[in-house]
Amino acid sequence: AAPVPAGPRVATTLLVVGAPAPGRATLTVGDSLRLRARVDDARGARMVEAVVLWASSDPARVAFRNGWAVALAPGGPVDVTATSGRLRRAVRVQVTPRAAAVAAAPAPAAAAAAGPS
Repeated sequence: AAPVPAGPRVATTLLVVGAPAPGRATLTVGDSLRLRARVDDARGARMVEAVVLWASSDPARVAFRNGWAVALAPGGPVDVTATSGRLRRAVRVQVTPRAAAVAAAPAPAAAAAAGPS
């Protein structure tokens, strides 16, 4: 008997790789995080031909561009979601404000002790 041809490969697993903790990340405004998706079939074989679409639940705070989640404004959480067919996986991103630079000023007593210039 002739072998039965295999049907089309079906994606059964979608993994999002790159977050420091599974499904979570914290970014400071201006920082970015490289995220990648891996799609596997029922046998665990990678499906490099699988199309993965990315979306942000709040693109004004976290945008996804060319494989990078970019923190634009503080707040959170924001979900960055990868979708391939019926499979979906998200990374929840918390965005913290960038710390303001603080210039050290001389203490008033030290300035008075120095005397007039």
